[in-house]
Amino acid sequence: MNRNGAIDFLKFIFIFMVAIFHGKNFAGDTEHIFQLGAIGVEFFFIVSGYLMAVSATKRMQNPIPSIGPDTASFLWHKIKGLIPDVYVAWVIGFIVECAYRGIPLGEWVRNFCYSAFDWLFLTQTGLMGFRANAVSWYLSAMLLAMAILYPIFVRKREMFLSLLAPLIAVLLLGYMYQSWKSGFGGPSSWTGFACKGAMRAVACICLGCVCYRINEKTREIKPTALCRGLLTILEFCAYLFVIVMAYDHRHSKLDFLMVLAYVVGVTISFSQKSFSSQIFHHRIFNWLGIFSFDLFLGHGFWSHAVSSIFPDLTYWQILPRYLAIDFATALVIMYTSKFIKKKWPAVSARLKRALLEEKNG
Repeated sequence: MNRNGAIDFLKFIFIFMVAIFHGKNFAGDTEHIFQLGAIGVEFFFIVSGYLMAVSATKRMQNPIPSIGPDTASFLWHKIKGLIPDVYVAWVIGFIVECAYRGIPLGEWVRNFCYSAFDWLFLTQTGLMGFRANAVSWYLSAMLLAMAILYPIFVRKREMFLSLLAPLIAVLLLGYMYQSWKSGFGGPSSWTGFACKGAMRAVACICLGCVCYRINEKTREIKPTALCRGLLTILEFCAYLFVIVMAYDHRHSKLDFLMVLAYVVGVTISFSQKSFSSQIFHHRIFNWLGIFSFDLFLGHGFWSHAVSSIFPDLTYWQILPRYLAIDFATALVIMYTSKFIKKKWPAVSARLKRALLEEKNG
């Protein structure tokens, strides 16, 4: 699937919103902006669900001998797309977190060992130790949700898309609506059988599959220029609604309306039946989409540390410095990861020669 410029640009916008939201960590008593910026994560869950449906459908074009190994292969493919960026960001975050907290060097080894759950993307199971990069909860929640939903999709594709995905999404959202008075806040909070983030992931990934189903059923429809224009307005209004509401509202039951707005926007953006597919058809938007992942990975630990770096500055003075540090860190993660990817095949080949005997014949 070719990259979607509109989706890539929106990834950058919503990650930027999430980064500003985490400015609450150094705001103190100051009223910070984008108090509901964390709702940007729901956009990524929905997009991930859509892309899971695309990938699963393509994989199903060839015979799948066994669901278990195929699911493992699918998840491993997803994980390979996350590394080495995730681990480069983790190393930076580990150093920053330990340094700003003033943790004695002797305790660094202990914290390193207790970070194993983070490396293995298991934090949303409730297994949490030292979290050098707390924002990676999203990756744990996404992978766990896909581990549950992907095999169901492959085994019962039509039933899943037509019935199970919308039903699971509605039932989970209904449970959340009645049980979580603070909306989607606190993704690592324990609910008794799962973390809130994992439940959010399952519900929104199912919604992403619903978006895919709508586009699959309407693929042959050819809209007129007027219809494309109206779809473009609806698409922009859906995203604008989320951004405006996120600016000065807190987590509440409003979160659920914003998720519905995402469903409308994501369905239209991926359909390529609006004018956004032309407006954002440029490599710069694709680059921003790629960069947004490293921006996401590289901002969380700085939101805790900057108040120690700039103890005498106000929230509004720290905010631009914090964002500049975030962007610089994201670039370091991006280009360090590119370097590692380039060198890894040669390093891997040497390790195999050193550790494994070659087969004769």
